[in-house]
Amino acid sequence: MLRRMGFGEEIQQKITYVRPGQAYEVAGVSVETLLSTDSGVAFLVTVAGRTIYHAGDLNWWRWEGETEEFNSSQERNYKRQIAHLKDRTIDVSFVVVDPRQEEDRFLGIDYFLQQVGSGYVVPMHLWKQYDLVKEYRERPENESFRERILVFDEENQAVVLVGKTVARSIII
Repeated sequence: MLRRMGFGEEIQQKITYVRPGQAYEVAGVSVETLLSTDSGVAFLVTVAGRTIYHAGDLNWWRWEGETEEFNSSQERNYKRQIAHLKDRTIDVSFVVVDPRQEEDRFLGIDYFLQQVGSGYVVPMHLWKQYDLVKEYRERPENESFRERILVFDEENQAVVLVGKTVARSIII
């Protein structure tokens, strides 16, 4: 398949395929994977002494119209995966906030922030509804970690994280 996409043998040899629940070392970069509650894996990447978490599609998905059995299974599976991060020091975390979940759009990020220590959190899966980040930050129950939640106004905005200060440059 990769050959049909224009990737030659040299490129194919450099690709590392990953599975959930595994650890990999690639060119000095440590990559750990978690099982997604939807598609693929979530990544915990450590490089140059910094750790980045990218949820991918790992989220506490709760959907109106789904059975309670399905929604309960999603909750259990999400919590089980987040437990792997509980005692880790994470510098930046990319966590799902999906407006399609309507009233339940903050379930995953709420639980993540209660369980995991992360220097900064970048809400993602926003479907261009960037006001959700501001809405989330302004909730009274989020006051203790409000400043760690980075606000974005558009696609491809950049933020540079320097020590404990934020200067605009992570491309999302």
